[in-house]
Amino acid sequence: MGLYLKQVVNYINQCLAPLGNIKITSSMVSNYVKHDLIASPEGRLYSREQIATLLFITIAKNVMDQEDLRKAIAIQQKKELQKIGHDNTSQKQMLRNVIMAFAYREYLYQFFKEI
Repeated sequence: MGLYLKQVVNYINQCLAPLGNIKITSSMVSNYVKHDLIASPEGRLYSREQIATLLFITIAKNVMDQEDLRKAIAIQQKKELQKIGHDNTSQKQMLRNVIMAFAYREYLYQFFKEI
């Protein structure tokens, strides 16, 4: 079972609401499909994996350009990364660094907003 586009947008925006200024729109999702960052929905329904990828894109696009974002998504979709564990691979380190870059960016944004 999946979600329709409007439901996906609402869900992602709810998840990202605590971050304040991070949002996604239906047209953004359509563009990500058009540019092959995510697969086309099956019967207009988006799967759990597509929604997870959209969450990653929405956050990571703030600190990465589109080509690097495409590479990061490809790395995430590798089968050996799907296994949960504590192995410190260069791929997992890259994903951690994306998360940290975004977190630092948001911290600075909030800091300077309050001054």
